[in-house]
Amino acid sequence: MNSIHLSFGDSASGNIKSSLRERNSIKNMICIRDDFSIGPIRGLETNEGIQERTMWMRELLRCTALSSHADYSDWIETYINSNLDIAAQIPDNSSIIVWHGQSASDRIGLRYILYMLQNKSLQVEEVNLPINAGAATSEMIVDGFHTKKSIVNIQHLLKEWEAWSQTNSILRIMQGEEVRSVPDSYFDELIVKHVTSEYKKATHTIGEILSDNQINEFYLTSRIHQLVKLNKLEYIGNLSSYREFEIRLAH
Repeated sequence: MNSIHLSFGDSASGNIKSSLRERNSIKNMICIRDDFSIGPIRGLETNEGIQERTMWMRELLRCTALSSHADYSDWIETYINSNLDIAAQIPDNSSIIVWHGQSASDRIGLRYILYMLQNKSLQVEEVNLPINAGAATSEMIVDGFHTKKSIVNIQHLLKEWEAWSQTNSILRIMQGEEVRSVPDSYFDELIVKHVTSEYKKATHTIGEILSDNQINEFYLTSRIHQLVKLNKLEYIGNLSSYREFEIRLAH
């Protein structure tokens, strides 16, 4: 029986396939292209929840140059809607291997995907990596593949998804071993700490923060915009594209 592998994000999917290519271990990989650490997830197993999330993502991307491209905007809607069709992509009696790492997105995504597949007759195993799959070394991925194990607490994970599906949170982070909801403004103080009284590229500030923190870069950009609106930051350049403006602390 050929296994169907599921991973979260293109980076993780590409890294896993590359690391296992020589062993010819992966015949079928499904990539879940969503970041479950941000945006509404209330009722995400329903059409209404999907539409709410799609609208939120469109608004998030509004301040970037990418949001002006119809193809990219359509892609956002396509990949979010594809979450509802995940069960249709996997035949009954399949063996699936879910790859996930230590991130809020992967933790929530694992619970969501299991919920969407709960009515299928499947053999389900997991590879729980010590870091994000996209950043894992080949050795970590190979070791994880050889030590994969069945998910024995599926019912508990389903109940955890049902709880998350009732929340109104927009931002979720890892705190220790747990995923926690935090206020939308949670990273604002961190952003301000990385900004000085001199103008510098917003991309430089974003890069500094991302080097030490698991944050969606588009969400980070949206918070910079909010700090500008709150007169905590000043900018020069084209604010509609995060690559084309500079920021400093408000004087």
